[in-house]
Amino acid sequence: MSIEPIGLITILAGFACLALGPSATIAIFMCFALLGAAGAAFLTALGGANIQPSHMLLAFIALDLVLRPALARESLSTVRFPSAGFWLLLTVCYGIGVTIIMPRLFAGATYVFSPARADNGVSTILTIPLAPTAANLTQTIYFVGDAICFLIFSAYACRPGVAHEIVRAIIWCSLVNLLFVLADLATYYTSTTDLLSFIRNSAYRMLDDTEVNGLKRIVGSFTEAGAFAYTTLALLAFNLRLWSEGIAPRATGLLALLSLIAITFATSSTGYVGLSSLLALQFVLGTFRLLNGRATVNIVMLLGLAPAFLALLVAAILLNPEVSSSVNDMIQATLFNKLSSDSGIERSAWNRQAIVAIRDTLWLGAGIGSLRASSWLIAVPASIGAFGAAGYGAFVLAALFKRGDADDTVARAVRLGARDACIVQVIAASVAGAFIDLGLNFFLYAAIAAGALPSALPRRAGARYRPFTAPRCDSVGDPAGLTTPGAESAPAAAAGSATRASGSRMLRSVESGLVAPVPGTLRGASSDRRGCVTTGNDGMRPAASSVGSVRTTEFRMVAGMYKRCVVLAALLLTAGGTCAAKGLTRDEREACGLTPVFTDDFTTESISARELGATRWTAHTPWNGDFGDAMFSDPGPGGPFAVADGILRITAKRNEDGRWRSGLIAASDYTGAGRGTQYGYFEARMKLPPGPGTWPAFWLTTLRPADAKGTSVEIDVLEYYGHEPRAMQSALHVWSGDPNIAQHLIKTTSLPPEALVNDFHTYGVWISREDITFYLDRAAIWRVATPKALDLPMYPLVNLALGSGFSIENTPDPSTLLVDYVHVYAAAPATRPETCWPLGGK
Repeated sequence: MSIEPIGLITILAGFACLALGPSATIAIFMCFALLGAAGAAFLTALGGANIQPSHMLLAFIALDLVLRPALARESLSTVRFPSAGFWLLLTVCYGIGVTIIMPRLFAGATYVFSPARADNGVSTILTIPLAPTAANLTQTIYFVGDAICFLIFSAYACRPGVAHEIVRAIIWCSLVNLLFVLADLATYYTSTTDLLSFIRNSAYRMLDDTEVNGLKRIVGSFTEAGAFAYTTLALLAFNLRLWSEGIAPRATGLLALLSLIAITFATSSTGYVGLSSLLALQFVLGTFRLLNGRATVNIVMLLGLAPAFLALLVAAILLNPEVSSSVNDMIQATLFNKLSSDSGIERSAWNRQAIVAIRDTLWLGAGIGSLRASSWLIAVPASIGAFGAAGYGAFVLAALFKRGDADDTVARAVRLGARDACIVQVIAASVAGAFIDLGLNFFLYAAIAAGALPSALPRRAGARYRPFTAPRCDSVGDPAGLTTPGAESAPAAAAGSATRASGSRMLRSVESGLVAPVPGTLRGASSDRRGCVTTGNDGMRPAASSVGSVRTTEFRMVAGMYKRCVVLAALLLTAGGTCAAKGLTRDEREACGLTPVFTDDFTTESISARELGATRWTAHTPWNGDFGDAMFSDPGPGGPFAVADGILRITAKRNEDGRWRSGLIAASDYTGAGRGTQYGYFEARMKLPPGPGTWPAFWLTTLRPADAKGTSVEIDVLEYYGHEPRAMQSALHVWSGDPNIAQHLIKTTSLPPEALVNDFHTYGVWISREDITFYLDRAAIWRVATPKALDLPMYPLVNLALGSGFSIENTPDPSTLLVDYVHVYAAAPATRPETCWPLGGK
């Protein structure tokens, strides 16, 4: 095991938790849980698996709990039936049993999506037969850590005055999260991202430098925008609840606003779904509280001002064509066209295969970590079966909807905030969760929501977080009801009369719809201990009809704002149109038994020079070898690549020095990183450039590092020589130093003159265990036996080369290859195209 610098910092934080005790531990742990892209230590014995800082810190906190017998006993008491802890412990134990037994019992009975690692260390995402894997161990450890986190902080939640500590912790955690946002943006735009490498050192794939419609996707201290949005949504929900209840309103209100802005500009579909769900939930609950007379000042402000502000914002966007176009493009890319995007197709495939695994394992589960899905709701039954899912659901419901109320206003607000945070994370995980683990922060919030949260602090300490409340009045001028109506003094009576007159004028204004009523601001009115408005005649509570009139007017005003907001928002959402999915449809893929593993519809340019990183393509062959009479150039200004209208343009042209330069894209790099499949269907749709000397190709080669030795396989789906416009070639090459293994087969297909340069055509190849079938416009044109040397995944390349031994003297300058899409679908080794009707099968 090797410990990283951030691991040493984590160890110091662990000792700080031991020294400072639970009061500081909550804030420290919340902040370290933000380091989602960091590896505190690496376990070489498990293939380089990393330990995150939050899990390392959790070990210190568990030790602290053991050293405090009272808290340890309190922690054990949280697992009594039918508490949330009981259901969680039951689910974890059942999940461990399922993980030990089911991958062995159902080995080979179903296929699952899982990161696979070949003998040479190459990682790729494949559909593989169900079997025990290293992910079973790591994901089970994470799930056990979740349970430990819940038990520890359930005990902490029983400490007197803990609600105030939680408020401070949420404020600090939200602030640190926003500071990471600033650091992420600052280092990106100043090209100094290496400054954050010490917290971006995990073994996970980093997607910290991607853009959507010119906006940098905010990742903060996480690996990608979705993970950042998932965590920030919970902090937003917590801060928004604290602000609405009047708890430290300046700090929590500002942090909620900044968190909302950060999620908006993170351009994460997960974030947008969670954000819209959270705001809808807040408006519904706020409206109910308003109608019941229990709304605080901030809730009324949220209900009244937010729709109006949103309507003005939408109107301003629609009135500016340039801004409107940009916003529409972002909405289309992140929401409406998400399922037809590359990641959307891939994630949909994960879910479909997970559902198949549920059926194939008879609802008993495939084991924790055996498979990945794209929805927590699917991952849970697929991993731990129906019984495990029932226990998990019982835990969530018991934690979030605990009976009884908290002791004071702060504790009540904290419990509601934790509940809101959990709910919004469950919603977000339901659209993007790959495994059953909801994260340590979720279980921390669940512990708070299910905790006792007793209050034992003096009034002075509690006053810092006092929400809006006004004394409960049974008579005007007698806030606490200390005097009887007939006992008030003459000055008080005079003041009361003036107040009542002013209140009557305000009430008439409210009933006429001219003034929005705000609890606690109506003259002649007061609020009860929950912020409820009371008005009355001669200081007594009003008649029911008066209250009903005021509430009805309030509701109508808010409803009117909602209607205007909905109308303007609908105009924006319908302004963009739709985008049809490319390639095989979902029904066609299901009919053929195909699962997408790599797709690029070229809505954006995602090409790097030599290493994939967060991109889909590199601009050179993995062995860094150019070929032909044009040098393959890197992407960038003046480079050979351009994306517009969903089409990739690869252009070959002469430079000022007269030398030809062109482009190649490969879905892998020299390290062996990439995504492909050993068996399945590869397809590209392209329009070829005319003219002698052009040499475009769509081809596949073995997925392996550049320095790997041994036999490699090359499949040329299409090779076109511009000097011969009436034919195309397909080929199978097995490259080996052993002549008994080497193999070179070539097929020439005759075509009408210029047929491939006048329009787009699809070029495909199906690889099964028995044979390889080549397609033109999804009609089979050639079939050869699959060589035994094809024992690794293949990945696609597309290029526009020149020459190949033929003259380029008359080659058009420039020449452009148009690529509509490249799709890769995985299939079971025995699946043959004869069963696929879209490809001519039955």
